[in-house]
Amino acid sequence: MQSTQKKPLTAFTVISTIFLLLLTVLFIFPFYWILTGAFKSQPDTIMIPPQWFPKAPTMENFQQLMVQKPSLAMDVELSLHFIGNYVLGLCNLFTSRLCIG
Repeated sequence: MQSTQKKPLTAFTVISTIFLLLLTVLFIFPFYWILTGAFKSQPDTIMIPPQWFPKAPTMENFQQLMVQKPSLAMDVELSLHFIGNYVLGLCNLFTSRLCIG
């Protein structure tokens, strides 16, 4: 029977963990800002000080985008069809492999 011994917690481990957590927040923050900005109205996006969470989320930006660029709606629809067909094809592949043995 093997004994499970924990390694001692060193200063390097703590500092590197904190550093990696800070880097993670730094890299994820722009995606968060873009996502929350998509649900804000135009005046809310340029507000100073910035509004971290949309108080009244709106779909207005998406509606304007679909009106201004109608081909984008078709692109989104085709992309969803492609992804759905791909997933169904993978399911078919895996289930047929189960039957073959």
